[in-house]
Amino acid sequence: MKIKAGLSSLLLTSLGFARHRRQKAPCKSVSMNFRIRAIALLVILFGIYPAGVLAQTTNPSYIAEMPSVDQVMKAMQASDPDETAARQMGAFWQLKTMIEEIAGPRYYKPGLTPEEAKLRQAYYTAYSQISNSKPQYKSFIAMRG
Repeated sequence: MKIKAGLSSLLLTSLGFARHRRQKAPCKSVSMNFRIRAIALLVILFGIYPAGVLAQTTNPSYIAEMPSVDQVMKAMQASDPDETAARQMGAFWQLKTMIEEIAGPRYYKPGLTPEEAKLRQAYYTAYSQISNSKPQYKSFIAMRG
């Protein structure tokens, strides 16, 4: 109980509440400042702002609609093995890039959601495995034709 009281008094002091409790507000600007601090304290204590922001990025709905690696491998089959590899590599690269583009600035900070990162990595791993399977596949430019 003492720890909770100490924490709350520290919060109140750091936000300037202790000063306002002891003295009456001499003008409107001080009482307005007090209201702003009260709102800030509520946001900090109850997590109103972070909960709203994080709720938007916890599980993007588009991830459920993205194809699995196996689905891409099957859908990108051709009669020629080189053509198959080119199609699969192109598809995986595009899908990986789509996740990065849809995330927008969130891709850099705070980062992709765990679901997005897992799927993006799966696409990149599949692309890399195909790329490393034959020396001619190493260069992305070599696959254009």
